[in-house]
Amino acid sequence: MTAVELDCPETSTESAAPRPRPRLWAQRLWREIFFATIIAGTVTLCLSPLRRAGWPRNHEALHFANRTAVYADHFRHGDLLPVWSSLNAFHMGTPFPLFYHKTFYFVSASLYLVLGAMKLSIVLAIAVFMFAGAYGMRAATHELTGRRLLAFSAPVVLLLANYTFTDWLIRGAMAELTAMMLVPWLLWWCLRLVRRGTWSWWIVPIYFLLFNAHNALTMYATVPLAIAGTVFLVKERRRGLAAVWRPALLSAGGIVVLLVPLFVVQWGFLDDYNPGKVTQAGYKASERFREFSTYFVNSDFRWLRDAHKFTTQIDYGIWLPLALFVVAGAAAVALRHRPAMSVVGRVMFSPAGAFLVVTATVMLMLQCSFTRPLYQAVSILEFLQFPWRLLAFITPLGILLVAHVAGNLRVLGRRVMLVLALCWVATFAVLSPLHHDFQYNFYPQQRIDLATAPSPTAANMGIGEYLPRVAVDGHEMPSVEVMAAYEAMYTKRRQTEVIRGSCTIRALRRTSLDPRTLSYRIACTQPSTVALPISYSRFHRVRVKAAGEAAVRTFRDRSDPRLMVDLPGRDGMLVVVRLPSMASVLRQLLIPR
Repeated sequence: MTAVELDCPETSTESAAPRPRPRLWAQRLWREIFFATIIAGTVTLCLSPLRRAGWPRNHEALHFANRTAVYADHFRHGDLLPVWSSLNAFHMGTPFPLFYHKTFYFVSASLYLVLGAMKLSIVLAIAVFMFAGAYGMRAATHELTGRRLLAFSAPVVLLLANYTFTDWLIRGAMAELTAMMLVPWLLWWCLRLVRRGTWSWWIVPIYFLLFNAHNALTMYATVPLAIAGTVFLVKERRRGLAAVWRPALLSAGGIVVLLVPLFVVQWGFLDDYNPGKVTQAGYKASERFREFSTYFVNSDFRWLRDAHKFTTQIDYGIWLPLALFVVAGAAAVALRHRPAMSVVGRVMFSPAGAFLVVTATVMLMLQCSFTRPLYQAVSILEFLQFPWRLLAFITPLGILLVAHVAGNLRVLGRRVMLVLALCWVATFAVLSPLHHDFQYNFYPQQRIDLATAPSPTAANMGIGEYLPRVAVDGHEMPSVEVMAAYEAMYTKRRQTEVIRGSCTIRALRRTSLDPRTLSYRIACTQPSTVALPISYSRFHRVRVKAAGEAAVRTFRDRSDPRLMVDLPGRDGMLVVVRLPSMASVLRQLLIPR
């Protein structure tokens, strides 16, 4: 018997043993490298319009560069949570860093400190958030379908989507791009809840980053969260509630703890500042509806033809497959085709499908003018300003719905699914602006570089929402009039003024782009009141150095936005104004003197 075994090696136990499978970690490593390569190539392709010198004209001009420079200067001096910018509003300063969206600028400013090149820093910051969005979409798609091909295709489609390009290329809305790239992570969390019935602690950092990315869009994040919670409770009932109420409370507590310092400091400024003025001058969501049909077909729009025009069209690669599925599903129900009806049931009525369908439907309904009474009744919803901003939710929701439908078409083989996925991606690429030439000019590179120098070009005031409240005869002036007053003071060189008495005032040279203190040499022949070229805040700290150091009285006239200071009649005074920081404001609010 032994001889026979030796003469017939093909029957030996060694050759009959199965070959060892490659190590799982090696497979995962190559998979991750492959995916990262795909996303890196897609990001590079998407950002290719920026290969020219300068920056394309857009709705934000170069204010994102100004903000990056402001944040970088604060970081350079150890102020990691900026509250006040002395560069804003014709160098009179406002608390725009406190109220404005932050997440993008933490990244772009950090990159600028390392690289020292403004355009490169902004481009890399966009790339960072594109990567974050791609990985979030991959996680959500894999959680939804479990199919690797779809989990690799959906992130590419997100980066090539119409509204992604609209955000960063056409509008220059870096804060909204950041929020849009974080939305897939929020949807991933919701899908985990409705499919697995498990509460993930990742909701705390996701919500915190999303809030600081764009607080107006974060208000509407309650829609998917509420719908996911409802679907979860319907599915799990009392057992589910008993399982998640403790982690839910702890997560809510964690988010509150992270946001409370910011809210406290913002509350401290509300006596003199009203960021709610952002809804003035017609910038209310209830007044900014677009024709609903343009969300599906916008034949008048051409990419890169006019810097002032943009599209809110949902990609054909999203709504056409879904419309086809709805028509086919209706036909299947009408014909009582059971296999097709089972597919419709899995897509529409599974927990994940119900969550996606209901959430997308609600977001689409909020684009319709019949929801105007809702916006007007719940006034905080007006802060969205433009209903079409919800495309930051609708786009990833639509992509996930297409993936959900494809994942349930089990009759399709691998090769057919691969061909369909490649066609899906190609559709987005072909219809993107990547195949168009710019028909308008770029901002020159010098304009980008000026963002790092204290010049009037850095005098971004938004629409006046960060300027002080100014009241005349008991009536608060609208923001457009306050903006006009600031511009008049700048052009007429009346930012500094002696209100009472007789003084000479000389501003000392600023020590950096956006310094934490401002200094003035002042000589007064008698006790006087002066208006310094600084927007008022009760958190400014003013000290006079002349034969010693003393605090002085500061106040404001409600009809004047400037900081008023009472000074003694003395020669050679050095007046130092320390501007607010997160630490100093919290100290003043929580430890009153």
